[in-house]
Amino acid sequence: MKKIYTPLFLALLISSCSIGTIKESKTQKNQVRDYDDYFDLHLEWKNLFSPAKSLYFVYIYSISCQHCERIKQDVLSVMDEHKEMFYLTEYATEIKTTNNVSETIGKETNEDVYILGTPTLLEISDHRLSLNIAGEKEILSYLELLPHNICD
Repeated sequence: MKKIYTPLFLALLISSCSIGTIKESKTQKNQVRDYDDYFDLHLEWKNLFSPAKSLYFVYIYSISCQHCERIKQDVLSVMDEHKEMFYLTEYATEIKTTNNVSETIGKETNEDVYILGTPTLLEISDHRLSLNIAGEKEILSYLELLPHNICD
């Protein structure tokens, strides 16, 4: 009789641990975040090159952009992991747009930086623009590789 209860007890013990872990990770993953939750990471466009950091990212979004809305939770989740490297900028008319963002690479002032549209992810390295990408797929693909894209 004792031999029957031991495996049953172990099975219940293991399954209860697994269920708790799964529920916890799902709760953390499904946490709903909003841009306002990151108020301290908001950066005005005029201050694009102001942070005294050798490397940081600026995510440009628009409240009315459906593409931004679709990737918002993923982007903000990555920001949670790398808060020291990220800033948020809400799109404003002072941010100029272009069809050729490759011409902006290497620029050192916000007046010389143009974006394709929202959402956009910029990387500033040594106070120069080093990355300017736009679109859901492009941004999510880059962020997925972020730990590998950061040169320490």
